[in-house]
Amino acid sequence: MAKKEKSVKGSVDSNVDTASIQTPSVNIEVERTSDGELNIDIDTERVDVEFSKKGKAFKLDIEINDKQVYEVVSNGKSKHLKNGKVFKVIGVIARILLKKGVVTLKD
Repeated sequence: MAKKEKSVKGSVDSNVDTASIQTPSVNIEVERTSDGELNIDIDTERVDVEFSKKGKAFKLDIEINDKQVYEVVSNGKSKHLKNGKVFKVIGVIARILLKKGVVTLKD
């Protein structure tokens, strides 16, 4: 059985602290400035997530591949999607359902 390797890199600048973790399935980069700004970038095969905090403002961007098939789970907030039911949908539809708040991505 092959052992999974993970590497952690970090650097310290006078104004910016950075760190990155790279594994075969996930890459994470974290950057924090002395002003309190924070940027986190998470890249996986399924989704890419970017989180940033500047002052009191938070921003979260989730990037979904339009042509990939995703499994989503209904959370019961829609009368048309039974609670707990799993659906296979393409990325375009998954994005719409996630924005409406009627499904979550299945693990």
